[in-house]
Amino acid sequence: MSRVPVELVEAAQKFGEKALQPAGGVKSVVGIGERHVFKLVERGKGRLADQKEQRVLRALASGLPDFARRLVPVAVEGMYLPTLGFVEVHSRLPGQAPQAMSATLADELGMFLRALHGIPQPPMINEFEGEEPRDLGEYLVSSAVKFQAILDAVVEGQDRALVAGAVDLVRNYASKASGSPGLVIVHKDLSLGNLLVDDGHLTGIVDWAAAQTAPREWEFAIIAQRLGDFYDAVIRSYGIPLDNELLRVCGALQAIRFWKSFVDDEPFVENQRRLLRSVL
Repeated sequence: MSRVPVELVEAAQKFGEKALQPAGGVKSVVGIGERHVFKLVERGKGRLADQKEQRVLRALASGLPDFARRLVPVAVEGMYLPTLGFVEVHSRLPGQAPQAMSATLADELGMFLRALHGIPQPPMINEFEGEEPRDLGEYLVSSAVKFQAILDAVVEGQDRALVAGAVDLVRNYASKASGSPGLVIVHKDLSLGNLLVDDGHLTGIVDWAAAQTAPREWEFAIIAQRLGDFYDAVIRSYGIPLDNELLRVCGALQAIRFWKSFVDDEPFVENQRRLLRSVL
């Protein structure tokens, strides 16, 4: 794992941190201190987009009930470092990433998602990046077409047909959908790596950089992919019926989103192929 940039460590000292443990995902560098987490976000976006996660965490702090609010980091500050870019500063939550999913963890995740999805939202897509809210159907189709354009440059044959089938599924749904199915805040990146546990119980849900408003089915399309063996357990705890047709649409859209992001990871791509075959 790469080292935390010196400039980030120096910035952390202003918050009383003596050292940072390196962490991070595909698009960010993360330094973990004793009381805070410092995330250097992906470059190339405007300042409103840079501050997205701060904006999301503040929305959660004001909207979640107490039991769920304790599972979400607190946005402490956002700052620009001249040589690095924008840094998100969050509170550090207790616990460690779990080695495996469990029935207890699935049950507690379902209860958290019910609370998260209970925060009232307007009937338009909001990615929390300062953009104008968009109609759901237009958003789904434009996203699918964008992902298809990226993939068509690198895939062919049956793969291209699978991608085209996903786009057709999205178009067909959007063309006949009447009104909004109800939008919620979705984490949109749930995986074991973004959960924290202590003594087998859920203590935190981190990395809200992908969060947006969307149908609840999008959240569960991702859970079905990443936590598949425990999908039914999460659904039982969640306790709110899903729209199976919209779940298929979100699953197809998410599959091509993942595919275009990790096109060189063949085992991962094969998982997306299998998912698309199952929903088309």
